[in-house]
Amino acid sequence: MLDLKEEVEKYVTNQLPDYKLLHIRAPKVIHDTVWGSNLFMPHEVALLDLPLVQRLRRISQVAVASLVYPSGNHNRFEHSLGVAVIGEQLVNALFQKIEEGQKKGLKPFTDVQVNKDFVLTHVRIAAIMHDCGHGPFSHLSEKIYEKFDDLLKVKKEDPALSKASAHEILSYLIVSSNSFKLFFEKNISHEYGVKVDLNLVAQMIVGYVKDQRFAFIVDIINGVFDADKLDYIQRDSHFTGIKMVLDLQRLFYTVDLVYDASEKLRLSVDISGVSTLEQIIFNKMMLFTTVYHHHKVRAAESIFKDLIMKLKSETIKLNGVSFSSTADFLHLTDDDIYTLAGHENKVIRYLATNLRNRRLPMRALVLSRKTTGTDPKSILKAVITLDRNGGLDILKKAISAAAKEKLGKDVPEEEIWIDLQPGPNFKEATLCPIKSMGEKQNFIKLHEVLPVDDWVQAFSQVKWSGYVFTRPEYRETVYEASKIVLEEAFDIKLNDFSRFLCKIDEEDISSNV
Repeated sequence: MLDLKEEVEKYVTNQLPDYKLLHIRAPKVIHDTVWGSNLFMPHEVALLDLPLVQRLRRISQVAVASLVYPSGNHNRFEHSLGVAVIGEQLVNALFQKIEEGQKKGLKPFTDVQVNKDFVLTHVRIAAIMHDCGHGPFSHLSEKIYEKFDDLLKVKKEDPALSKASAHEILSYLIVSSNSFKLFFEKNISHEYGVKVDLNLVAQMIVGYVKDQRFAFIVDIINGVFDADKLDYIQRDSHFTGIKMVLDLQRLFYTVDLVYDASEKLRLSVDISGVSTLEQIIFNKMMLFTTVYHHHKVRAAESIFKDLIMKLKSETIKLNGVSFSSTADFLHLTDDDIYTLAGHENKVIRYLATNLRNRRLPMRALVLSRKTTGTDPKSILKAVITLDRNGGLDILKKAISAAAKEKLGKDVPEEEIWIDLQPGPNFKEATLCPIKSMGEKQNFIKLHEVLPVDDWVQAFSQVKWSGYVFTRPEYRETVYEASKIVLEEAFDIKLNDFSRFLCKIDEEDISSNV
């Protein structure tokens, strides 16, 4: 069996056209609902036309959230364009500050050793390519393959990947592959006269800084307030209809450079721009609570996970792949998953049809601070351990067994889903250096200005929820059985809210909303 780098190399070779690309004669205007009309250079258009990038049109930006927010049908291709647009605006704002600082002979501006054209070219290409490693339904499939052995192996072996997310690693491997480099040199660099360091582009995607001169450039694509985050907050809120405020102009006015504790020149904001970082954190919290972790979204995610794991366990091939390698997910898009509704395997067909037609399981029990009266940290710690050892499947079996043995009811374990995801990560709370003259290092951390740590902790404690899902006809039984099993598993006592929040006792339980 090939290792992950070899599998990605093979994938890239198969995806790149073996014919001469059409020459793009002039820049193209691309219209966007969020950012308006924007100009893309010929070499960027040629890159966008590659199958490696075009497949992102068929990968949802917000996974299965459109089943709850019908207008949330935007895709990763649109998002990649948006990141390029916002990345350019960040570069323009930053270099205006740099040029003013250089005229005054101020550090750290006089230490910038790269010109604006170099930075802009690399930022926009990194933006276009940063999500090419996503699998079907974006982060939803990522939650599955991030645990694959071949991905964990390459992550451990390459220092550049130690802190990268799974899809970033796949994007990194694509951009840094020999096949892509050779193709790019012949068909992009030579054809359009652009010089690009693809190793730097790959490092920008995973947030790795090898050359300290380029640390602030990396931050624009993968940092605390990077172009990726600025686009998805605006785009996801716009298309799902969640009203949010993000003062980008204020951010651009206050963008700055500062040396961090390790003497790397990093992207920062002046202390007067802290309010925008506050907006970013609150908006991210709101999106997670309202959209990404909506209970019906998580019910749909549970169906998807069961579907993929069924394919994997029975080595059933889809588009010629059997999910034995992380790279297999690169061969698939959302459309391929929905085609499984016509599969000959009864279980596969059942799960895919339910996902496609939004026949989703309902809440049978809610696990949270409100339902247990305890800090969820202890539960989450146990959940992480359980998840690593296949413990969630053991819990499903235990709930099914408890239903039969203690309640005298038959509930197939295949009709029980347990979702106990950890909460979101808010690296903005601790990693962002805020420029503040007069300080010993000329910067302070965000938590020294705002009680961000307290906010994040409160969010985790109050907003975190875990769920047991099942079909409507089993809800009463599954609640009682789950209560027995989970109280023993986590050494807790569940109160009546664990049932009340599921609305089991309402007369009309036929609604799937």
